Amino acid sequence: MKLIRWGNADNEQTGIINNGTMLDTSAFGEDYTGAFFSTDGVNRLQKFVTANAATLPQLQDGTRLAAP
Repeated sequence: MKLIRWGNADNEQTGIINNGTMLDTSAFGEDYTGAFFSTDGVNRLQKFVTANAATLPQLQDGTRLAAP
């Protein structure tokens, strides 16, 4: 699982690349901040993705990516 940010520069959202597929994880409700990383955010996000994999929106090829 690789963390990504995607979307317009003024409205970037969180996402992941999982097994080569880009997914929108903005429904998780947290940005990739220091607080996210200091509170075991990566593991919490992985659990969220596992529980919601069937309903997470897939991002289209060519979607603008930014630094996470």
